[in-house]
Amino acid sequence: MRGFISSKKDRRLFLLALPGLLGACASNQFMAASPVPNGMTLAKSRIYVYSFMDVRDSEFGPTMLAEIDSQLVAELAKASVTARVLRFKDSEAGKYYSTTNSGMSVPTGQTIVGNLANEKSLAANYRLVIFPSDMRIVGAWKYYQVRWELFDVTTNKQVWLATSQGKHLTFVKNDEDPQARAKTIVDGFIGELRKYRLL
Repeated sequence: MRGFISSKKDRRLFLLALPGLLGACASNQFMAASPVPNGMTLAKSRIYVYSFMDVRDSEFGPTMLAEIDSQLVAELAKASVTARVLRFKDSEAGKYYSTTNSGMSVPTGQTIVGNLANEKSLAANYRLVIFPSDMRIVGAWKYYQVRWELFDVTTNKQVWLATSQGKHLTFVKNDEDPQARAKTIVDGFIGELRKYRLL
């Protein structure tokens, strides 16, 4: 980087332009989604969100993960949807999970079962499971795939499944431009819900 940023003035200009560069290098597109049951809507519902994004906390960064949680709750609230988020590593099942053990399976079912009392106290209608199903690092680029699964709490059946693919460029550290990167992911999800008239 020092090869093309030779002076203090050049470095200052680069740092000022960095957020815009990072934002322009982030994307998140939905590649596939299942049909929606006739008449289904999330408006005025209550959703318990199980976020397993922190399985990849070292790649996404803690601030970006916090932004995803808060932005998702805020955007759903705009559509009169009450949402509560449980991060995997904050759950009883996730307390001792180690991200250094790549062969360790993630106990998604155990996490949900261990939280059913909290679902009931929220009077949740739906359960949203967010899972980073793939992460590839190619040079400074991170490419990731996220599964979004929506379940009817009453029947315990999956009512909608969608997959998104995203990418972003890392210049210096993993937690760069967390607000804009989280917004790319959340806006994509909210847009997909609107596309299927779920909101």
